[in-house]
Amino acid sequence: MAKRDEVVEEVDGEEEFSIDMTQAKTFEPLPERKPLLGAISKWKYGRTANGRKLDYEFTIVEPSDLANRKVPESLSLENEYTLGRFQKMLIALGRSEEEVKAKSFKAPQEEDMLGLQATIFCRTRKSDTFGDRSNIARFRPASAYKEVTEASY
Repeated sequence: MAKRDEVVEEVDGEEEFSIDMTQAKTFEPLPERKPLLGAISKWKYGRTANGRKLDYEFTIVEPSDLANRKVPESLSLENEYTLGRFQKMLIALGRSEEEVKAKSFKAPQEEDMLGLQATIFCRTRKSDTFGDRSNIARFRPASAYKEVTEASY
């Protein structure tokens, strides 16, 4: 864990300090097209200038060498394409297709979603400015993890 130096100075009302950056670690993006078992570890609705959104996060459970890695995502709930992605994710997390495709679908609350698992596949979004990062490309039910893992090797 990064530690602050013992000497802290105030400059113009702001705290100034030093951090030992020699201990900084970076992660490579998660492997592409490899099945990963992930559990929902964040589920928060919010607003954007264009309407509602969902900020969610999967924490990798399997394979064990990638366990505890996180894949944060944000999803607009305002257009048919992102609503389609929301449907696919909810079905993969165990919601019934009939329920999820209903005209008056009630969006699930955080306490109902945390810990639910799905098989996810990632892709890498390349960025010279911000560094490469993983995004979820598709979702499958958690029950499919073993089957797709065996088929991918």
